[in-house]
Amino acid sequence: FLFYMCLLIIASVFLVCTAYVHKTHNTWSPPLNKNGYAVLVLDEKIQYWTSRIHASGADKAYAELATVIERYPSQYQHDEVHIFGDVLYRTEGLRGISTCDGRFGYACFHSFMIRALAGDGAASSQQLYDICRQTLGASSPECEHGIGHGLLATIKNDATIEDLSGALSACD
Repeated sequence: FLFYMCLLIIASVFLVCTAYVHKTHNTWSPPLNKNGYAVLVLDEKIQYWTSRIHASGADKAYAELATVIERYPSQYQHDEVHIFGDVLYRTEGLRGISTCDGRFGYACFHSFMIRALAGDGAASSQQLYDICRQTLGASSPECEHGIGHGLLATIKNDATIEDLSGALSACD
């Protein structure tokens, strides 16, 4: 079950959803589909959130994202926030984790940790774990969950049950 959950989360990081951005302080407006969701490709989303984090800071960019996606179905919200978490790590490094919160199924934390472990390697998992626990609190299981996603992703994208065993042994 955990294996399939991990695959589902990892796959959602790579899915490009419909949906995206209503820019309040920018003259550019993305094209909308018939449901009113912005239609952008992944690279455009990455560029947009990178520029918003640089322009207004991570917390304000995350608040903007939350406002933009509030009318989206929950799975689309989760997918969009996965993209943001990835960009957040690329832009802010480990300090960016304090921007993430539990909304949207912890998607920000999950993709942040996947990107952090992919960039810094499994050796950084303890530091990442400590920072996450400071942010979420000691009673939250989401730090372990997110690090598990990250460890699995660093091992292999098309993971098998054997790869899952390897990721779990890295937790020890």
